[in-house]
Amino acid sequence: MKKTVFRLNFLTACISLGIVSQAWAGHTYFGIDYQYYRDFAENKGKFTVGAQNIKVYNKQGQLVGTSMTKAPMIDFSVVSRNGVAALVENQYIVSVAHNVGYTDVDFGAEGNNPDQHRFTYKIVKRNNYKKDNLHPYEDDYHNPRLHKFVTEAAPIDMTSNMNGSTYSDRTKYPERVRIGSGRQFWRNDQDKGDQVAGAYHYLTAGNTHNQRGAGNGYSYLGGDVRKAGEYGPLPIAGSKGDSGSPMFIYDAEKQKWLINGILREGNPFEGKENGFQLVRKSYFDEIFERDLHTSLYTRAGNGVYTISGNDNGQGSITQKSGIPSEIKITLANMSLPLKEKDKVHNPRYDGPNIYSPRLNNGETLYFMDQKQGSLIFASDINQGAGGLYFEGNFTVSPNSNQTWQGAGIHVSENSTVTWKVNGVEHDRLSKIGKGTLHVQAKGENKGSISVGDGKVILEQQADDQGNKQAFSEIGLVSGRGTVQLNDDKQFDTDKFYFGFRGGRLDLNGHSLTFKRIQNTDEGAMIVNHNTTQAANVTITGNESIVLPNGNNINKLDYRKEIAYNGWFGETDKNKHNGRLNLIYKPTTEDRTLLLSGGTNLKGDITQTKGKLFFSGRPTPHAYNHLNKRWSEMEGIPQGEIVWDHDWINRTFKAENFQIKGGSAVVSRNVSSIEGNWTVSNNANATFGVVPNQQNTICTRSDWTGLTTCQKVDLTDTKVINSIPKTQINGSINLTDNATANVKGLAKLNGNVTLTNHSQFTLSNNATQIGNIRLSDNSTATVDNANLNGNVHLTDSAQFSLKNSHFSHQIQGDKGTTVTLENATWTMPSDTTLQNLTLNNSTITLNSAYSASSNNTPRRRSLETETTPTSAEHRFNTLTVNGKLSGQGTFQFTSSLFGYKSDKLKLSNDAEGDYILSVRNTGKEPETLEQLTLVESKDNQPLSDKLKFTLENDHVDAGALRYKLVKNDGEFRLHNPIKEQELHNDLVRAEQAERTLEAKQVEPTAKTQTGEPKVRSRRAARAAFPDTLPDQSLLNALEAKQAELTAETQKSKAKTKKVRSKRAVFSDPLLDQSLFALEAALEVIDAPQQSEKDRLAQEEAEKQRKQKDLISRYSNSALSELSATVNSMLSVQDELDRLFVDQAQSAVWTNIAQDKRRYDSDAFRAYQQQKTNLRQIGVQKALANGRIGAVFSHSRSDNTFDEQVKNHATLTMMSGFAQYQWGDLQFGVNVGTGISASKMAEEQSRKIHRKAINYGVNASYQFRLGQLGIQPYFGVNRYFIERENYQSEEVRVKTPSLAFNRYNAGIRVDYTFTPTDNISVKPYFFVNYVDVSNANVQTTVNLTVLQQPFGRYWQKEVGLKAEILHFQISAFISKSQGSQLGKQQNVGVKLGYRW
Repeated sequence: MKKTVFRLNFLTACISLGIVSQAWAGHTYFGIDYQYYRDFAENKGKFTVGAQNIKVYNKQGQLVGTSMTKAPMIDFSVVSRNGVAALVENQYIVSVAHNVGYTDVDFGAEGNNPDQHRFTYKIVKRNNYKKDNLHPYEDDYHNPRLHKFVTEAAPIDMTSNMNGSTYSDRTKYPERVRIGSGRQFWRNDQDKGDQVAGAYHYLTAGNTHNQRGAGNGYSYLGGDVRKAGEYGPLPIAGSKGDSGSPMFIYDAEKQKWLINGILREGNPFEGKENGFQLVRKSYFDEIFERDLHTSLYTRAGNGVYTISGNDNGQGSITQKSGIPSEIKITLANMSLPLKEKDKVHNPRYDGPNIYSPRLNNGETLYFMDQKQGSLIFASDINQGAGGLYFEGNFTVSPNSNQTWQGAGIHVSENSTVTWKVNGVEHDRLSKIGKGTLHVQAKGENKGSISVGDGKVILEQQADDQGNKQAFSEIGLVSGRGTVQLNDDKQFDTDKFYFGFRGGRLDLNGHSLTFKRIQNTDEGAMIVNHNTTQAANVTITGNESIVLPNGNNINKLDYRKEIAYNGWFGETDKNKHNGRLNLIYKPTTEDRTLLLSGGTNLKGDITQTKGKLFFSGRPTPHAYNHLNKRWSEMEGIPQGEIVWDHDWINRTFKAENFQIKGGSAVVSRNVSSIEGNWTVSNNANATFGVVPNQQNTICTRSDWTGLTTCQKVDLTDTKVINSIPKTQINGSINLTDNATANVKGLAKLNGNVTLTNHSQFTLSNNATQIGNIRLSDNSTATVDNANLNGNVHLTDSAQFSLKNSHFSHQIQGDKGTTVTLENATWTMPSDTTLQNLTLNNSTITLNSAYSASSNNTPRRRSLETETTPTSAEHRFNTLTVNGKLSGQGTFQFTSSLFGYKSDKLKLSNDAEGDYILSVRNTGKEPETLEQLTLVESKDNQPLSDKLKFTLENDHVDAGALRYKLVKNDGEFRLHNPIKEQELHNDLVRAEQAERTLEAKQVEPTAKTQTGEPKVRSRRAARAAFPDTLPDQSLLNALEAKQAELTAETQKSKAKTKKVRSKRAVFSDPLLDQSLFALEAALEVIDAPQQSEKDRLAQEEAEKQRKQKDLISRYSNSALSELSATVNSMLSVQDELDRLFVDQAQSAVWTNIAQDKRRYDSDAFRAYQQQKTNLRQIGVQKALANGRIGAVFSHSRSDNTFDEQVKNHATLTMMSGFAQYQWGDLQFGVNVGTGISASKMAEEQSRKIHRKAINYGVNASYQFRLGQLGIQPYFGVNRYFIERENYQSEEVRVKTPSLAFNRYNAGIRVDYTFTPTDNISVKPYFFVNYVDVSNANVQTTVNLTVLQQPFGRYWQKEVGLKAEILHFQISAFISKSQGSQLGKQQNVGVKLGYRW
């Protein structure tokens, strides 16, 4: 296809004049989100300046490629907003000559935000390229000159090599990009283009196509926008209307981006091929030298120059230092036209070609001095498009009150120009260069200034009338400049603005007051570089919200809501960050200030009223200009793109936040806010946003500058996940009815102090790491949140814990109240409260209390355990001096072994219903004392309105269970068996002591050493004089002991008589004899007493089943052994079926599955779930019998009482032989196996037991035709080895087992034989099994527990079929017995006979 020059005719060339828009533009691929190309062009979204390795995905979410892998993202600020030119020097742009219609350009951000104060740069000379012998390249090229120095952007350097093939070296030039504006096309997968927008509305950008050709002064690039190219995944092609748009290349050696070419030609309708003219640095150098041909330099330094001129463009510079001289210069020539047609060197590019002879006549001047130069204006000077360059220090001043205007001032780095000349009204001074412009003019300067680079020091001097104004308007743009105040009267703050990318306003120790701060983006920065003096910034908000009539009214000056998107405080570590205070002091309460940039203050932030929001901000994205149809196809909103899941996080730092009125809100996407908060005078502070609730969110529009606050539902998961938890680093002090709320996505790292009716709330999963101190009727609430710190209450303060778990200290003095509502509190140590109210809440008195309750399985160890010596042995006391009320649970740790526990001390005002959950160790008590859990703090009986019950009605300790009893108004733990056992032990110990005394022959002094022990035991026995609380059991014990008492009274009476006589007739030798005789009598009585006590104990125990008295530990031990034995019996059940079955299979497999429930008087019911038995058997038929072997593997999951989980396996190998005499069969079997059992959550080894069994069986078969009846019986002997293990502090000993299994039954079957090769046999089977002779004694600690086994019936129906050599059978059986509930199981057997 013929290449087309992207040339505009006269009408289309006038688009910049607003006459008509008839241009064509770029091609992009529809398969990739259009927003990528838009954000790329505006350095937004992912494509911010300096970004690298940017992932690009297609609309299906698939990774297309990675952009900017070898270079940082380019800064496109050098491109004019209309996309047809780029800034290559301070006031020069580059484009193509056939762009004849545009007369000006502007730079900076898109949108209508009036705060950016967009400036229009007029073209004063087009500098169209003329092809001749010295200029050999294509003449469609120009380097226009602008009337002012550009401040919004720093110019980009140009490539200098004019051989296009040079730039195909991707090692040196790894990245290329292009940008343009015009009519937009989407190319679909079929490579057809759809027009989506007209020309010159907005910019798109991406990487270029691959280089296809090059020559002297040009490069040709080609490719397909649907496919990623060598330069990245976002290829974009130009078309008509993109003429002059720049192409940039990254120089890897120089580590910088350079402008490489401007688009001129290509295939405009296919997006395949683009032709670029290379930029011409040598041509620009010619132009620049022509415009700046006067340079002034005094070799000795201290040069003095005077400038004078007139309106006819003529002027002179007189040099008074060194050799006096005069140099003629050209200035703006007011006699020349302001606009005129420029020279055209090619008739194809004819058109308006507007330029300004009047302004272009002014030349640029360069001054250099190595010491201190001086420049004096002898007359008003208008340089037109000419500017001033200074290198070295200069003072510029008027003779009297002369003015200056021109393109701007450039001050070189490390140079200072003291500027004492005022400007002209409506004229802007452009300040560029890294040096300093020190403004010291006098009076009121009516000119404005735009600072794009370097520093400007404002020190305007007052005139005789006291008037002074440094500039009528001051703007900071590009982010490179600094304006420094030398006093606070230099300018009207309403006339100060931060434009595109802003800059620094250095208060230098002075203070300013703003109604609002005009700002465009986060480049705005207010700092204080003064090292000794603090500065203040006060913001009052707009006074009026009534919009006046008239044109050019800035609506932002009449809004209730204002925003500052920049920074307060210095962020550059290389610059001093002096003390700076921010004061928000609105005139009325309905005003709002949004801070969405950040602060880094060595100073305070103070608020007196109104609303102050600290917030992150939406990530800036390029504006969507697409119409509704195309927007819906893209799935994006029309207009400004704000995605709630895509925000920028902000940080705020100040020494103190003083909220003296109004409301302060730390809103979403604040990653951290640092400083101490003081909230007072009915003010409110809110921190964090709450997911799945409405939150007030304030945002500022980048497009319009307007700020809006609205309630937003944060319900989308993607949005919620994008919001960080705000780290609040500092303390919060509340006083004088102030309130503070930390909620949702917020974490407070600091203390909270409340006084004088203040209120604090921590809620909605928020977190605080720090303490809370309340006094003077203050209130704090923790609701569904995490508090990691202590709480201290005084002076009628109140603390509420709701829907939360708390594990730190609470202390409450007199008059205070603590309320728990649906909450849990774990005390770290002893605690004293005044009033305590529980509402469905739990207080754990000790952190050692397990997170698992008594009905949850504990970890058990099979190894020797050592009890921790830390929290396990520290017991806490909760004392409630005032009133306890409500209902809830108290969780205790205890040690019955040492009669120690956590304690609850209450006043007699306590009332309510409560549950006591007590966790005990496995060790049992060894002395006769009592363990009190709840007691009165003042020895007064507790109220009858106070009720306690034990969780699960018991506490497990060692082998036994304990109940809760009330005695003398106190609540303690009690087990009748254990206390009687200890009581009897105490009696026997006393008797043993007396026996020992009787045998003593040493002096009396020695015998007296044993008396304290006797007295102590007697005292212990006296502590339990009354009938023990379990009356039914103890009455039985007392009945058995009555006989013993009667018998012993006779001997005791005799003993008393002997002692009486001994007292009257004291004879040492006789006394010793009598004492020995008395002791001997007691020794004789002791065995009788002990035996009768034992019989009484046994009789009493018969009144209560063992399973009701044993602990969880004991029950689990008995249940585990029961489950193991029953698994072994299940294997024998399957062998019984084999023995009565006459199958001749040579090999078979059998699968049986069942679910069983066991229960007995010895242990509580348990479930043997998912028992799966698999067997593989082989046998060989003999002449009169058979021999064989069976391998069995069983797996079962058991659930013991209180949800204790157990997993068990059993592996056995059995052998058998069976001999047949007619219808009589006789068989023997032998087997060996190993079981493995493991408790849930256990970390140590399994419980292993080895087993051996052998047995005999016999059966007789009656055949009545096809009907068979077969009675049988058998007996098996089992040997199971012992196993000992430890769980917590409980020692379990299971002895070796030896017992018999008896079984008898009958089988009835009937045989059908449809063919010779098929037989079918249904059958019915009844089996009785008895293992009741197996009564084992398991020892838990020192307690011996009975472990009986029972009897059970099995009823089974099945069907057996034989087809050729294959045999298959299936059955369903039901079982029931003394320990086995009604159960059923199923089985399948498959065999083969050779």
